[in-house]
Amino acid sequence: MDADPSTDDATSLTNTPNSLEYQPSWAPSGAQLVFVREVWGQVISEQSDIFVMDANGQNATNLTQTDANEHAPDWSPDGTKIAFAGVRKATACPTATATACPEQPTAAWKILTMDSDGQNEAILTGDEFHAFDDAPDWSPDSTKIVFMKESQAQGCCDPWEIWAVNRDGSEDTNLTNHPANDTSPSWSPDGSEITFSSDRDSTENPAQPDIYAMAAPTTLPPASETASFTTNQHSGVMGLAGSDVLLRAASAQTTSQTALRRLTTDGLSTDPDWADTTADTTPPKVKSTSPASNATMIDPGVNVTAAFSEAMDASPTATDGDPSTITGTTFKLMKAGTTTAIGAVVSYNATSNKVTLNPNANLQLGTKYKAVVTTGAQDLAGNRLDQNPTTAGLQQKAWTFTIRN
Repeated sequence: MDADPSTDDATSLTNTPNSLEYQPSWAPSGAQLVFVREVWGQVISEQSDIFVMDANGQNATNLTQTDANEHAPDWSPDGTKIAFAGVRKATACPTATATACPEQPTAAWKILTMDSDGQNEAILTGDEFHAFDDAPDWSPDSTKIVFMKESQAQGCCDPWEIWAVNRDGSEDTNLTNHPANDTSPSWSPDGSEITFSSDRDSTENPAQPDIYAMAAPTTLPPASETASFTTNQHSGVMGLAGSDVLLRAASAQTTSQTALRRLTTDGLSTDPDWADTTADTTPPKVKSTSPASNATMIDPGVNVTAAFSEAMDASPTATDGDPSTITGTTFKLMKAGTTTAIGAVVSYNATSNKVTLNPNANLQLGTKYKAVVTTGAQDLAGNRLDQNPTTAGLQQKAWTFTIRN
């Protein structure tokens, strides 16, 4: 539905009255949704699988066709990965318990990632046998995932704690390590904080939750805390030592001591989430070219390049489902005074945000050429190129140069 509730335009995207569906998460492009659907299972009567569909509800596809449960999908901000919690068997026995390791290790909830089409599944956490890892949430730069873990090594159940792990599964780190229940982490869009629910200050029985915020780690483990790390006996992975190191771990990432912030006091608040950052509406532009505008004495074997002000939608199958917008149609070279593009290969470097036009043959000596990047070139948010926003309408980038005699 629209963000404005007054429009009253809620629309069913799935319309499957015999299936439970929940936990939707937008793709960064806004063109797709990932969600959970309960389906008939072969091992259990019903199981939760992760599906993806177009924003209009079409083309629903099961990404996790296993005989195990998966839920809590979260799309990475860079659009390339989906993190989720899933039941999987451990890949190996922990070294400390190898002699007691069963031949068929029990399955447990772990944090996993997969490509947006369901391929290349990877287990990031939970290689121990006695923990429940859940509720993953990406850092805004897509390099880390924060999640909640409940250790069950001493029987059910230890308190939930907030953990984080790098995108490649390294440095599985306990951020809270507190005797209270800490759950439902959410990373702020600017990357500076993580909110979560906790009953750490409750005097009620049963304990009541409130929402807290802590400074987010910039590295895992937090750089200045390396000496304080010990092996967590409950999980067999690295955890922060001490009864409550949340404040130390958070302040290690800042220049001054940063206190844990309690955001609510009603004892009735859970599952925090952040408002998204403002949508990107700034059009891209060409910030530099080679050869430069009006350059002369250029070698006939030159490649022509244009560097953009931001990342462009140039993948073969872009995250929005559309083809690349950086092609020989949107970047072309012609003799000055003509409109016929010369044959060339156009390629894009995502690291430098630079497009290169490589002519199929050397350019003619003593000839003036015109290069054009059209307004069909788009950034990742779908904004079309506008070289001069102060002029009405979209403006292409065009420049000329002359080949030496």
